[in-house]
Amino acid sequence: MWRIVHNRKFRLLWLAILINEVGVIAYFTVSGWLALTLTDSPFWVGATAGMSGLALATAILFAGVIVDRLDKRKLLITGHMVRMVFSFTIAILIFTEQIALWHILVMAFVRGLVASVRITATHTLILDVVGRSRLLTANGATFVAYTIIGISIPSGGRPGGGTIEYRMDLCGNGMRRKCGDFAVGFSPQHGAQ
Repeated sequence: MWRIVHNRKFRLLWLAILINEVGVIAYFTVSGWLALTLTDSPFWVGATAGMSGLALATAILFAGVIVDRLDKRKLLITGHMVRMVFSFTIAILIFTEQIALWHILVMAFVRGLVASVRITATHTLILDVVGRSRLLTANGATFVAYTIIGISIPSGGRPGGGTIEYRMDLCGNGMRRKCGDFAVGFSPQHGAQ
């Protein structure tokens, strides 16, 4: 595992994945909490996550074709920018007190579509960076990043009872996206090191 850490391109890509996962977990935590606050129904919390999952499961079939034909790095940056715009849009809707459940559901579905391309592009970019001989190790390191963030972010606290906490979380989510874009901007386009 330590040999993969010596690959500078992979380290930068791994850092981008780690930063991205902070935003993904924060988004799911905040959107679920927001759906619960708006409806007081656990069903809509699950439906919000289900909309993303439905879009992801449907679009992932076509994501490989898209990723094979377009530049992976540009796809990742575009995906991060789309998600950042959605985060700021939800924050604005909350600030103006115009947020409705349908906003959350539609954005969850579109985020699932974007995630299908992002996940495929990320994992094929890992192959391009490390090559076939170190792919298993690189995937293991990537899943370590997913696990670290998946455990630490939700257990680090939850949004409080007032809407100001949602506003701060969603604005922070947008800033994390921008940091992820910055890190991805330094990741390689092609070739193993």
